[in-house]
Amino acid sequence: KEKYRIDTALRDGLFYYKEERDVFFYRGKGCPNCNHTGYSGRLAIHEIFITSKEIKQLIAKDSPVVEIHECAKKYGYRTLRYDGMLKVLRGLTTIEEVDRVTKED
Repeated sequence: KEKYRIDTALRDGLFYYKEERDVFFYRGKGCPNCNHTGYSGRLAIHEIFITSKEIKQLIAKDSPVVEIHECAKKYGYRTLRYDGMLKVLRGLTTIEEVDRVTKED
């Protein structure tokens, strides 16, 4: 993999970022071990939705998904994309892969 600096417009579009430090992502460089794709194996991204009593009540009332989603955030819910972005920042995958398998929050 190779490290690269993302431009400030992309950084500001992806993160609430108050510092003026650079943000780096990684991309596949390719080698004989990965058949020059830059990828080897698979990495899961996760989304866990814990149904509290409050969330169960919202579901039973057929509440809008947005309302259920907002309630779930109070209990620590994070989206699939959120987990993917953490793994991008750790250099475990690329933004292109996260974009491919998730949608904007």
